[in-house]
Amino acid sequence: MKRWSMLGLTGLLLFGLAGTASAASKPQEIKVLLNGKALTFQVAPASIKGSTFVEFRSLFTQLGYTINYDAKTKTIQAKSDEHEIKMTVGGDVAFVDGKTVPINGQLQSLSGRTVVGVRFIATLSGKDVSWDAAASTVQIVDKGPTAQEKAAVLGLFDKLKLAEAASDSKGIIQLVAEDAPIREALEQTLPARMERVKTSTTVLDKKIVSFSKDEAVVVTKERTERVSGDYYFNNTSENQYTLHPDASGQWLIYNIETLGVEYDNPDALLNQAVAVPDEDKAAIDALLKAQNDAYNAEDTDAFKATVVPFEGLDETLESLKNVFSQVDITYTIEKSAIVSFGDDRAVVVQSKIAEVKEQDVKIRLIQGNELVKQDGKWLFDQTEYVLKQEQL
Repeated sequence: MKRWSMLGLTGLLLFGLAGTASAASKPQEIKVLLNGKALTFQVAPASIKGSTFVEFRSLFTQLGYTINYDAKTKTIQAKSDEHEIKMTVGGDVAFVDGKTVPINGQLQSLSGRTVVGVRFIATLSGKDVSWDAAASTVQIVDKGPTAQEKAAVLGLFDKLKLAEAASDSKGIIQLVAEDAPIREALEQTLPARMERVKTSTTVLDKKIVSFSKDEAVVVTKERTERVSGDYYFNNTSENQYTLHPDASGQWLIYNIETLGVEYDNPDALLNQAVAVPDEDKAAIDALLKAQNDAYNAEDTDAFKATVVPFEGLDETLESLKNVFSQVDITYTIEKSAIVSFGDDRAVVVQSKIAEVKEQDVKIRLIQGNELVKQDGKWLFDQTEYVLKQEQL
């Protein structure tokens, strides 16, 4: 599930713009990543005798150290919560947590700057380091947690499971950090959604991919199915959770990113239409056509008239305008089916052919939408599911 995705147009742009530009072959710049995030340096990293060197101050700072540098003696004193390192340009050894470690040329002066070997410093800091030659990238990752720390992190998912089983939306929200960017949206939408539909989620696999005292990143594979209530698109998903500890040390959700999702047999849903009163069926069919026509006419005002007002709608319309300015796409509705119907809510599944004109590319989409009836008028809700997408 996600907020309005504009019919998967981001994916269409990837198809539609593929092959439109190419770059001249040139040596790749060396990148340094810490737990997947790019580090920044005032001077680009350099390769010296097969080792990547960077300016010392930026590296130490981004690894969590405070720095005291004596320019006269060219002596670095770096201190973090876990480690203390002292080293001098021209010296044979570094002093690390009170022990001596051979420097072996990993601290040098280069073009008037003091540089250090990335692998040398990251390893002294207790990190795992690897080199991706194809991408010219140094990967630095925090080493895994202890068994006790791992249990504390993964215990969050047991709490989520219990809250879901009890249909306890407040319990789930309490497991989200107060400063989390997703918290406000959950507070606004989760209670009503959990009242309408009860689901059961089984975590098929979970793995801590990075860990520090301030942040843990967990990747999961989950199976979620409807138990009762409103219609739900059963699915298997891969998700990435970013967790932060609160003041008491309890791990809470800071952010969730869906890495991939596979819905159960989307094509079959198009043949599972339910009985709908003729008047509502005609109104819903007209709504689907009106929004499809709005896309083809690149008319954001007409699109706005087909959706229920929601927070963030203006940003959605601006994004839609940007898409219209970049690529010309024509949509044709192949087939639609109302798979769930109530007095004021419905769920519809549509199969569409999207043609990217400039590239002569055709893509078939199957999407699911929730509809609401307000003041006697059917409108699209803000939730959309891209059930399937394939290039023809």
